Amino acid sequence: LSEDGTRMSGAYLDATGKANASLFTLADFTWTLSPDMGANCDISRTSAWDFSRDGTTIVGLGYLQTLCNERATRWKVGDAATVPLYAWYGWNARVNGCSRNGSYMVGWQAQADGRWMACMWKPNGTSWSQVRFGNAAGLIPGEGSCVTDDGARAFGAAWFGSMREPFTWTAAAG
Repeated sequence: LSEDGTRMSGAYLDATGKANASLFTLADFTWTLSPDMGANCDISRTSAWDFSRDGTTIVGLGYLQTLCNERATRWKVGDAATVPLYAWYGWNARVNGCSRNGSYMVGWQAQADGRWMACMWKPNGTSWSQVRFGNAAGLIPGEGSCVTDDGARAFGAAWFGSMREPFTWTAAAG
């Protein structure tokens, strides 16, 4: 639900029966569908995992090519395109959460072996660059869940040995 309580994100079926990340406006009970990226996996074309507090930017994942290739996505409501975010080697990725204004996004990026590594997409001019979260032991296996408005701190869940535990990442510590 948006901060002012007037909008929410979700999925809505398009005319072909495929689910798209969408914005629901409570005042007039209307859905605004995100543009798809030309492919789908089963019923989904794009999906919403979070959105900015003003309800204007929806983040999540979309299918860019066949074979269910997931890409992290960002869609500014009203824009003509859903933007696939940078992914190392084109491997699967998803945005789980975003900052208050939708500028900073966190989630996961798959590795060659399929394991998820926690990461953030941050503004870089007119696009976004990816920062993979790490610590002294290397990359953090897991996923980012939420991020501060300035991208200085992110939180998520990671696998440390056989335990799934919360983590905090800071830009200062890398």
